[in-house]
Formats: sequence, C-alpha cells, structure tokens
Amino acid sequence: MNITKRDARIMRRTVRKNFKRWSEKLISGRHKEIAELYSRSATFFPTFSGEYLKGRKEIERYFRYFMEKNPAIRIKRGVVQLFGSDSYLYSGIYVIDHVYHVGKRKIEEARFSIFWERINGVWQISHHHSSLNPDRT
Repeated sequence: MNITKRDARIMRRTVRKNFKRWSEKLISGRHKEIAELYSRSATFFPTFSGEYLKGRKEIERYFRYFMEKNPAIRIKRGVVQLFGSDSYLYSGIYVIDHVYHVGKRKIEEARFSIFWERINGVWQISHHHSSLNPDRT
C-alpha cells in the first residue's frame, strides 16, 4: 500500500477530526448521537462492561449507561495505522476522568483500538475495543 505524503497529511487531519467528534459527543451526554458514529454492524468491547456489543442499538444502550459517569477522555498516547484512504486503526492509551461514586471522580487509564472506515462517504467506527490498563488499576 503506497500512501502519498499528501494523503498521509489528509488522514492525520481526519483522525484528529474524527476523535474530536467522538469525544465531543461523549461529553455532550447524547448517547444516540455517539452511537450514530458507529456503523450499523459495528462491534464494541466497552471499558466498563464485560459484554461484547454488536450493532448501534447495543452500543447506544452502553453509552446511555456510560454517560451517566459524566466522562471526559483525553489521548495520552496514540498511533495511527493507515489501511488505504478509506480506513485506519487508531490505538493507544487514553485517560478517562469519570464519576465512580456520588460526588467522587476517578481518573483511569485505558487501552483502546478504534477502527474507522469511510462507508458511503461517511467516516464510521466499525470496531472499538477499550479496556482498563491492568498496570494502572
């Protein structure tokens, strides 16, 4: 796979823009809107659940629960692997700041992998894996 420097620059901007959209929707508390960033057949291993989720309906249900934790996420370290101009894997470590008990917040590190694809011209998440970092819990 040969990607030009120009294509690589465009993809780096796309990666930043897509993560920003995802993060803003997470902070907004609108679980339906964040679920719409996932493809209809997306799969998801969520951070605070042992479930394996498939499809927007299950993903939306998880985010309804997760958004009650009033989360904020920032990337600590990330790597992008390009798979042409229509897909990429973004993986690394993010820091999750969330409510874990009434009035108490907790900051935890989690490992993540998010596979994005451009489907019918729209960037969507096809697979997302997020798990607490066992060295930091």
